Amino acid sequence: MSPVERRTSRSTTTAILVALAGVVAGLGLVLFVVNLASRGGEDVKINIGDDRFHAGSAEQRAQTIDEGGPILFADVAGGDRDILLQHLGDDPQSGWLAFAAAAPGKPRDCFLQWQAETGDFADCDGDRFPADGEGLTTYPVAIEDGDLVVDVNAEFRDDEEAPADPQ
Repeated sequence: MSPVERRTSRSTTTAILVALAGVVAGLGLVLFVVNLASRGGEDVKINIGDDRFHAGSAEQRAQTIDEGGPILFADVAGGDRDILLQHLGDDPQSGWLAFAAAAPGKPRDCFLQWQAETGDFADCDGDRFPADGEGLTTYPVAIEDGDLVVDVNAEFRDDEEAPADPQ
């Protein structure tokens, strides 16, 4: 028999208990958020990320659109709100439009393509839309310190919460 008594390691037991507590706490948080969201109460709002998309310098974007047509921005959050940024007119401080890159009811992969020769958009089915995006879901665009800001969640906000459109 050995003079040193063998014991189970307390550090291993402690690590297992801490990991288990972390998993239980994480699941509890997820269930709490799901419960809040499922209540459907008007006072419950869950905001993850920014409600506004910063599209870059108005001057630079106006030049890019003038040279190559409207700019497509894919929904980097993995959703289905791809947008087209359009500029109409000569003044980079006005004439900005942002709208859905696919027509209502069309799948995400049926996005609009700029037709430079006719000055309008066409989708995969041949449906056409004017340069100003009439008939498409639109998003407010503002200029803040020379940069374009697209309010991608304006449709989900109460009217009194929506920022004023400076254009």
